[in-house]
Amino acid sequence: MLLIADHLFQRATFEAVIPRVETAYHDLRGGNTAALVSVATTKTQFVFKADHDAKLLREARLIEELRRDRRLGAFSAGLPQILAVWEDGPPFAYVMEFFNETEYATVKQLLFSRDGAASATKTISADVAISASILALRDAYVGSRNDRQQVRLMSDAYYARMAAGLSNAETHNERFESRALNINGTAVPAWKFMLEDLAHSEARLQALAAPFVTVVHGDPNPGNILLKCNNGAVQDIKFIDLKDWRHGDYIFDLAKLTHFLMYTGPLEELRIFTSPAIRTGKTSTAIEYSLTCPNPVASAIEVAERHTESIAAALGDTRWRERYNLAVASNLLGLLPGRLRRGAVADATVLFGAGLHHLHEFLRGGALAP
Repeated sequence: MLLIADHLFQRATFEAVIPRVETAYHDLRGGNTAALVSVATTKTQFVFKADHDAKLLREARLIEELRRDRRLGAFSAGLPQILAVWEDGPPFAYVMEFFNETEYATVKQLLFSRDGAASATKTISADVAISASILALRDAYVGSRNDRQQVRLMSDAYYARMAAGLSNAETHNERFESRALNINGTAVPAWKFMLEDLAHSEARLQALAAPFVTVVHGDPNPGNILLKCNNGAVQDIKFIDLKDWRHGDYIFDLAKLTHFLMYTGPLEELRIFTSPAIRTGKTSTAIEYSLTCPNPVASAIEVAERHTESIAAALGDTRWRERYNLAVASNLLGLLPGRLRRGAVADATVLFGAGLHHLHEFLRGGALAP
């Protein structure tokens, strides 16, 4: 890996345009008649990524392609420059530009850091941070609309993601088995029954899909959006860690951002929740928990939802709101295996309850009614 990294660094240094080079000068003294003779030393930083999975290579090539697509506006301009790629793998690797932490802070730091973000960005409000993020994503969605494709809602982004996450969780811990639930006082059917409702109504479910696809980030959670700010305003925005999806449902993409604001951030970053109480009866299980959303973040959620409505209107997507609840449910329930692998059972239980609540709300809303 280190040999590959060194090779890519050399290529990046001599073949690419190097961003943010820091230069220091040291004067040479004695015997020189020129006005100034100095030794110049330059330093720059790169991000090196390597993996045995070829999807890393696809990720690099996709970033390069999307950076050239000027239809995507601020989103295209916000993608990192790929400086060199190692294709002779596995392992596969690439080097990209680095965004200095003293200049850029992630939206997650701005909204959820206990210590505050970098000093240059502390004054930015949650509303401004989320608005800037979604408006840049909007450029990608509106600029890349493709009416020749459509997302299948029974596939990975929706049904299959929920089914895989729940089945995996049930295998890890009996707490997540398919039983009738009472979640914070609301009766919710067993999750296998709810998934069966979706599967048996595949045609009506698919009718909710947008009649187009757009370019999507794939994982625009607040940790993957970097902002450079000054005096309360956003000067620059960067997007990192794209999935290699290329196209998809913009509502599912935005739900990755909003579910973090609503649940993952308060739960896992701020730890402002009560550990779930579980009571198992003969026919059902009761899950009780509370999760507090700080006022600035609650305001940012409202801003995000207003922007989502505006994007849907611009795209002519009339059924986005029904799909939104399903997208939040799918995003939350897809997180369960990862949380359980690292032993975070309490966190997984809250995400389980919240995800099934959104799935129940989707079904109860009559979206699949004949």
